[in-house]
Amino acid sequence: MKRAFLRAIAVLALLFGVGLMPASAQTGQMFGELVGKVTDAQGGVLPGAIVTLSGPAVMGTQTAITNASGQYRFPAVNTGTYKMTFQLAGFSDLVREGIVVPVRSTITVDATMKLASLQETVTVTGASPVVDVENTKVGARLDQELLSSVPTSRTIFGSTTVLPGMVMGRQDPGGLNAATSTGMVAHGQSRYNLNYYGVTADTPQDYGSMYYMDYGSAEEISVDTAAMGAEIGGGGGANINVVPKSGGNSVKGDALYSTTGRGVWNDFSGNNITDPLRAQGITDPSLQKLYDFNASVGGPFVKDRLWWFGSIRNYSTVENVPGFPIVFDSNLRNYTTSAKYQINKNNQFSAFWTYNRKFQPHRGAGIAQPNPIGTLNQQSPKNLFNGNWTSVMGQNTFLEVSSSYFHMHWPSRFSDEFLALPAAQQHSSTFNNTTKIYIDGPEPTGSRLRDAYRQQTNVGVTRYLDELIGASHQLKLGFENWWGWGTDGFDIFNDTRLRYNSAADGSNLVPFEIFAYNTPLTQETKMRNFAAFAQDRLTYPRFTLNVGVRWSYYDGQLPEQTGGGGHWFPQVTYPAVKAPYAWNTIAPRTGVIWKITEDGKSVAKAAYSRYYEPMYTGEMDAINQNIIQTGGVATYTWLGDKNGNGIVDPGEYNPVPKNVFTPKANSIDPNLRDPRVDEILFTFQRELVNNVSFSASWIQRWFNDQTIDQDRGGSASPISYSTKVVTDPGPDNLANSGDERQLTFYNRSGVDVFFHTNCGNGVSVKCQQQYRGL
Repeated sequence: MKRAFLRAIAVLALLFGVGLMPASAQTGQMFGELVGKVTDAQGGVLPGAIVTLSGPAVMGTQTAITNASGQYRFPAVNTGTYKMTFQLAGFSDLVREGIVVPVRSTITVDATMKLASLQETVTVTGASPVVDVENTKVGARLDQELLSSVPTSRTIFGSTTVLPGMVMGRQDPGGLNAATSTGMVAHGQSRYNLNYYGVTADTPQDYGSMYYMDYGSAEEISVDTAAMGAEIGGGGGANINVVPKSGGNSVKGDALYSTTGRGVWNDFSGNNITDPLRAQGITDPSLQKLYDFNASVGGPFVKDRLWWFGSIRNYSTVENVPGFPIVFDSNLRNYTTSAKYQINKNNQFSAFWTYNRKFQPHRGAGIAQPNPIGTLNQQSPKNLFNGNWTSVMGQNTFLEVSSSYFHMHWPSRFSDEFLALPAAQQHSSTFNNTTKIYIDGPEPTGSRLRDAYRQQTNVGVTRYLDELIGASHQLKLGFENWWGWGTDGFDIFNDTRLRYNSAADGSNLVPFEIFAYNTPLTQETKMRNFAAFAQDRLTYPRFTLNVGVRWSYYDGQLPEQTGGGGHWFPQVTYPAVKAPYAWNTIAPRTGVIWKITEDGKSVAKAAYSRYYEPMYTGEMDAINQNIIQTGGVATYTWLGDKNGNGIVDPGEYNPVPKNVFTPKANSIDPNLRDPRVDEILFTFQRELVNNVSFSASWIQRWFNDQTIDQDRGGSASPISYSTKVVTDPGPDNLANSGDERQLTFYNRSGVDVFFHTNCGNGVSVKCQQQYRGL
């Protein structure tokens, strides 16, 4: 056993030294754990008993042998339902069926074996433990049956927010907003980790919330909401893991098609429009049609050796948007494929690729933008690749190595209708400053071409030790490193936007002003993270202690980049800038579980956890001089397009600018701290009957060191405030009625110069937030 552990440590050192291949996953996300003790009828431990695990989610069978304390362990069990067989010479075989093992949970199945008086097998069916007596974390397992039957939108947001303490950032009735990230909040924290196949689907630019899952590919969704172990990073929000279906020893699949809208229900239009809506000019419901096709299939290339799986989803909505002359289309497309190969009895390799694309050809359509020519063609294809190797390195040692690559390509280009115009008809965006409606031309805030990349490697070792300081131990050691980089290209057509004034009804357009831009430009960012964790689970007969710590290090830089070179401003090269700070944090995670009853069906849990938020490139915006200014860099008085060529030429504007945006001499606090969340948890859990449990939890969180931009003003023109007192007529909005009051307003003057720092550093705002939940 010592040799196996030393081999695992050697592998860790080697992988850390060479950095492995490009990578992304948190270890321990794809497996559950199955443990227990085997005794005789008098309670005596039974060493040497053979425990066999079988089921449709395992290749062949897995076996474990009880140690001198009668304990057995299966450290890495795929989610599924299993049959367990206990065998020992001189005792009747014992079979336990229907044992459900979720990911990131420890299922304890103890066995009492009877002396064999004759050849017999004792079978127990349908009694699967539902209370985790080894881990303090709070969460839930949303299995396939629940995902299929609960009437929510078929999204990660709709499914997970059925759990206590979790709410959507905004509502998604009937899945209408499935093509837009709605966000979610777990116990007061809006940050969340989204893992797909155990892989973190996020980028240093904080684009993770825009990953739209292949709902039909999920076997289950595992959600942790509090008291997470040291192997989990992130800011303490929900840790969500989409666990996919997999191949098996027989070919199986499923398909779903659902639709609603016009042509499906004849009364769809009339019954949803009320008189108040008609009074606002709405004669048709927003949703015209929704359809969702999802199919998946898997099976064996070689039984018990090589499995395959694939899935496809095509989700679309067609909507009416007020003020827009054509329908508004949204489409989500997913492709998923995976394979699993059993190298030998103790080693397995798996790999997957998943693709997700969002497509909206008229982003930004509405009353203020009624012309399809002025909308954006938005797409966001994302590719996620992963390879995962697991190895059982002896009876008490388990190794997992995961390596991934994530790329999000996010073009938001001018609409197809604009690009189809003859060159002579393509001109700058025009806006009516009086009616606040765009008149003509391409999308006014410009074309964007974003690319975000993340490479990550994770390695974890699990080691079991018995009878050390009177307890059984599960030791976990691991590290992760990821590198991320990205670009954000910004372009305004002709580098110019044109603005008119008019009569109130939009007639009699008069040239007013122009916005000038420093386009084209491309922002660039880079980041890296290293993290390591150590965790020990000490199990005593009636108590279990979880003790862990996580170390994380983040830093970033702005590479050399360019901006300008168009109609108004020369091209400028900005030198590389390293962030003047780095985040180096230690996060303790501790907990205790008490078996109130000896059978473990009633337990009390308490935990203290600290989480630190991941660093995103937005923290460096304060010092990026190559700034994307969607409102223009300079404003000039416009005299009109005198030669009719659609371009602002000399003599068609006043060359003295009305105002000029100057990149601020901003700075970042060199002692900028990583925002942290401190959490305490108290939980009571009780197994009521087979497969049914009750849980009540108290969770309190403190949010500290949030980062802000503090406006300090320039040295030549510091920020100052003057007061102005006005009389408010009161609730009845009538003067001289006796309920008037005096209100004080503040006028700010000075130059905007921001100092990016933490709440509490001389900042006059409330900096600490709290959350309590029951």
